[in-house]
This record gives sequence, structure tokens and C-alpha cells, in this order.
Amino acid sequence: MSLQIRLAAAILFSVALSAASASPTVQLQIKTLPVTPLIEIGREQQLLNFDIMVRNPTARPLTLLRIEAEALDSAGQLISRKRVDDNGFPSSIETVPDRSLPAHGELGIFNPLYAWPKTADLARLHYTLRFPTRPAQPPKRQRSQ
Repeated sequence: MSLQIRLAAAILFSVALSAASASPTVQLQIKTLPVTPLIEIGREQQLLNFDIMVRNPTARPLTLLRIEAEALDSAGQLISRKRVDDNGFPSSIETVPDRSLPAHGELGIFNPLYAWPKTADLARLHYTLRFPTRPAQPPKRQRSQ
């Protein structure tokens, strides 16, 4: 079996900061490593080979809550949407072991959304990283009766 490698589709990033009130604008810097990602073509899927590097220029530490990826074809139509987040127990975001982005620091993330169907026309990929702007509240305990 031969392994095919091609250059990855255009990869776009956005950062979503969530809070109950209006959040201040935070300009996180995001890049891929390597700069030009590769796609390995396997038997049944395309494997995107890149990591995500996020730099936090602010004085506030952040924690990654969700990574979402959308694949679009050459006509700009959505093919598929995948995400890892804190929903469920255990949650899928736990596949990303280090999610802490220190103030004035960096966070390297191994891309957890790397496998796509072999037949998918991956013309463009859009990744959204969500960092809450305030700490999560612990779940409220119900009283025993």
C-alpha cells in the first residue's frame, strides 16, 4: 500500500470567547504547525497532519472548552461539522490533555479532529476554539430528602 500526501486545504481559525455578559475583545494568535499542513490519504480516510498553537497576549489565563471543525467543499457548502467539548461524562474535550492557556503564554494542541472521509472534498476547513471568559460554576447539589 502506498501512502499519498497532499497539501491541506485552506485552514481558517476563529476564537470564540463566551460569557454571560459582553466580553472584552481578546486577540489570541493562532497558527498551525507545520505552517502548511499535510493530508495523508489512507484506505478509508484523509488524515490531517498539523497541531494548533495558540498564543495569549493578555494578562488573563484561559481554558479551552471546545474545538469545532467545519469542512467545506470547493463550492463553499458545508460537508461535515465535528467537535470536542465538555458535554457528557467523560467529556470528549478530555482527549485534549492540556487545555490551560496561561496569561502571556502559549498552548500547543494536538489536532483532535484530524480524520475525515476519503471521498470528502476538503477545499476549506474552519476551526473554532472556544475559551470561556470566566470560570465555570460548579454544579449545584440537590438536597437529599
